[in-house]
Amino acid sequence: MILGNPRIDSTAVPFLPEANYYLALQRTTTWTILLSIAYAEAKSQPKANGRKPTSQHITVTLTLPQKKILVADDELDIRNLTKIILEKNGYQVSLAANDAETLQKAENELPDLILLDASIGWEVCKTLRSQERTKHIPIVSTALSIPLDKNSKSYAQVDGHIPKPFNTEELLSEVRKQINIQRR
Repeated sequence: MILGNPRIDSTAVPFLPEANYYLALQRTTTWTILLSIAYAEAKSQPKANGRKPTSQHITVTLTLPQKKILVADDELDIRNLTKIILEKNGYQVSLAANDAETLQKAENELPDLILLDASIGWEVCKTLRSQERTKHIPIVSTALSIPLDKNSKSYAQVDGHIPKPFNTEELLSEVRKQINIQRR
């Protein structure tokens, strides 16, 4: 039994299969639980409105908090494109265009991940790592395809790197990887 919005990828998986319950997993932050309660089809079961009942469906929708990502880049087009990609994939996105805005939003919003363009500056990364409230937030560097020296101090301050130009799969793969790592 597959349940879901045809516009959203979903997969129904058995959840207490002996009770015929299914859980629909969707690629959004909304999980839908379809409880399908099967009735015995005994001949002695009374008919309702001239029809024999076979099953009853109860749908419960739970909306979970979205993961927050701060995108810090001095290029408006990159910020907006990244925001569209991430929001389409179920993330809540905040944007910052410079170092002061990045520090202010990181401190106030405490995102689950920061995508930090090298143009914003390594000093921002250093400051975020030195503050108690923000030091646990994973930071992924986004920069032109110039390879970073893995022994440099600036590289040591970030948790990951996505070279520009990046494609959607590279971006989402790194975001998922960093968000799924347990920190604190």
